[in-house]
Amino acid sequence: MRLPASGVTVEPTTTFGDGVRHLHAVCRTVFSCDPPVIDSGFISAPTNPACQAAADARSSQLRATVAVAVAAEANFDSVAALNQRSAEAQAAVGATRGLTTIQQFNVSFTPVGPPNNPNGLLLERWDERWMCQNNVVDAAPATAQNDACGCNN
Repeated sequence: MRLPASGVTVEPTTTFGDGVRHLHAVCRTVFSCDPPVIDSGFISAPTNPACQAAADARSSQLRATVAVAVAAEANFDSVAALNQRSAEAQAAVGATRGLTTIQQFNVSFTPVGPPNNPNGLLLERWDERWMCQNNVVDAAPATAQNDACGCNN
């Protein structure tokens, strides 16, 4: 296993803060809207312990996946070598608590004004909630010539 050249990847989680708020904005085009208006609801950011628990769970998942991938390699010359490489690969992966962000979902656009009006307005509606993110370092499989075992894998 090797670390990807891209380094850390930011991943969304399924850990959210409390509440959902519902918003709308009037748009001239999909990319040109008035400032949003909150229709109802409230949101609060997830707690640090909740976000850390999500990162810890993702780290465990990454380590388990790497351990299985390394164990599937048939060309280690000893169990000790396999265990050493597995431990090194598992130590290289992990997730740390990232920033929280606002997730937008249930987005819709509804035409407003006279039918078939090319200059008509759109009413954009959406929901928002706070969400934890993880900073993830994952491993990717690497293959190379293996002259030590004579198997060329």
